[in-house]
Amino acid sequence: MSKVKYGLDLDNVCADFVRGMFDWFDEEYRVVTEWDDPFIREHYPIIMHDSKFWLTLPILSHPKDVRFEVDCYITARSISSDVSMEWLYNHGFPVAPVFTVGVKECGSHHSKTEVIKERGIDVFIDDAPKHHREINDIGVLCLLFDQPHNQHIFTSTRITNLNQIGKWQRRGIDSTRVN
Repeated sequence: MSKVKYGLDLDNVCADFVRGMFDWFDEEYRVVTEWDDPFIREHYPIIMHDSKFWLTLPILSHPKDVRFEVDCYITARSISSDVSMEWLYNHGFPVAPVFTVGVKECGSHHSKTEVIKERGIDVFIDDAPKHHREINDIGVLCLLFDQPHNQHIFTSTRITNLNQIGKWQRRGIDSTRVN
């Protein structure tokens, strides 16, 4: 049996993007229950290409909770993969390639599913409902990382911490391919 290949999203899985936004603009933190939140939408253009912002994001998941081999990170950030790699390295996350999708000047890929298929990823962890659906639709197990903005998704594949991957390994990955 071949080894399971894991991929990770960055923002709202490894890095605390939402808290980082509120901190960056010196605003009181509040829970964001929709990704299209007015605060995020209004302020995102200001930070989208600011590498200092991306490099100062707080950790959401601790690197010690990554108890599996990461094949790659796939992100839809608007900053280069090099900046994301630097953030991961600075915070002690496992070394693996970073693929930036969805933004032409940042990467050559246009979707997470494209990279997932090319890399042969078996399990991907993401917080976005759209990506969760798209990835599961191509037959790859996407575990939904619990966030306030994805509470409307009812799934047996929700996790609250990256250290829960061991539970999925013990159950057997093939038996968990459900939405």
